[in-house]
Amino acid sequence: MSSATETVDSRSAAVDIDQAARARRDQGESDSKRRISARTRNAWLICVVMIATIAAAGTTQLVASHRLAIATATERATAKGFLIAEWIAKSFDLTEYVLRDTVKRFDADELVYPSDNAGLHERKTALIIDKAASVPNLLFLGMLNANCVITHTSIGGNIGLDAQERGREYCTLAQSEPVDAFKISNMFTSVTNAMNVTASMPLLSATGQLEGFALAGLDLGFFQQWLDLVELEPHNVIAIFDLNSRLLTRKPLIASQIGQRVAEEKLNTLARSGSEALVTHRLVSPVDGIDRIWALRKIRGLPFIAVVGEETRTALGAWRQQLFLYLIGGAILCLSIVFGTREYIRNVRDAATMRELAITDTLTGLANRRHFMEAAEIALARRERTATPMTLILADLDHFKWINDNRGHATGDRVLREVASVLKDLSRKGDLAARWGGEEFVILLPGAGQGGARAFAERLRREIAALESAPGRPVTLSQGLTAWQPQDTLDDMLKRADAALYRAKREGRDRVDIE
Repeated sequence: MSSATETVDSRSAAVDIDQAARARRDQGESDSKRRISARTRNAWLICVVMIATIAAAGTTQLVASHRLAIATATERATAKGFLIAEWIAKSFDLTEYVLRDTVKRFDADELVYPSDNAGLHERKTALIIDKAASVPNLLFLGMLNANCVITHTSIGGNIGLDAQERGREYCTLAQSEPVDAFKISNMFTSVTNAMNVTASMPLLSATGQLEGFALAGLDLGFFQQWLDLVELEPHNVIAIFDLNSRLLTRKPLIASQIGQRVAEEKLNTLARSGSEALVTHRLVSPVDGIDRIWALRKIRGLPFIAVVGEETRTALGAWRQQLFLYLIGGAILCLSIVFGTREYIRNVRDAATMRELAITDTLTGLANRRHFMEAAEIALARRERTATPMTLILADLDHFKWINDNRGHATGDRVLREVASVLKDLSRKGDLAARWGGEEFVILLPGAGQGGARAFAERLRREIAALESAPGRPVTLSQGLTAWQPQDTLDDMLKRADAALYRAKREGRDRVDIE
């Protein structure tokens, strides 16, 4: 009964061995490759994360620097625009003073033409002529009554003119609310093709009614004369527009553009705005096509807009240098990381290769004796904890010396390699096959009982006998098998397996003996 049971167990074990051999071939040989592949994948992942972190940090810094450079240029343009606006406002202070003083010298009943008091009219006209001479760039000075008829003038040509009938803007402006304000008209072009504006100061009754006003005509050429004296960085711009978006003056001067209306959204919106005083933005100039950072400031109380443009390229000069350095430094750093990662992977593969060489028999590719001893001791210690069976086989090629002597060492080496190949194919995952020395092999079968190990050994013997590695003589294998017994050490198992192998040799070879 015991013999029959052992036979059934052997057949069942042979089937298990056959199935496990295929799984081992697909899985066991690739374990090391999978580990190396995982480490390679992790190394490249870390490399990508590091490069992405560097790129993100560099991009964040560059974006912040870019914003700072734009903000700084905007602040400069805004400050310059404020100074220009203040200068323009102050430039009309003298005109306002003269007009205010002129109004004080007149009564409403004097604003009649023709006058019924020629002497008084002549004296008042002389006063106006003197006042006009005191203001640079003043084209004319005059007094008009509430109906916008010119009653006194420094130039004489328009005296008695009904300006309201002629549709002059300054009439509508002077009569509009608030009537008590100093007012400047929009730019108009004179008959001499000069750009002029008018300034008016009201003469009011005791009840605040408009009884007339003083009017001055100013040549805006002084804007350009003043800008010509201003030091300006290359490609930067200072310009003055009226509320019709017409260019009054510009530095650098483009003569063909003076007096032309500029169709630019921000400028046009600010000109129409009743409240907004300052606009900043970035735009390619519609006048000369240069990209600039602009500050547009409406001048308080006057129909003018001061515009300052800082060339974007110049404003970003330092940032562009920083960008170049970041790109160079980032590229060097990223390349260093990439090359470092490649070197690390190469070292991992080299280390795996070196470890494989250290534990592998170079001829057969099986584990060497030293590695077998270390691995077997670990397997025995694990068996103590799990109480699973374990068997050990010592195997020796029969008449191997005859093969070497008669067929040559090259044939002998081929036989050893083919035997090792059969061992690899039959071994399951967890089995340990090694070249013990010369033509001897050792196989440790953790988890296999005596029946399963016997089936394995018989299958191995048959597979070896089927080899045709040494023409003229079959290759056979004698094996000694032993199962683990309580209190066994590795030396104990090796001694019993060696005794069984000796008996197999003595009793005819090409057989399996159990001790």
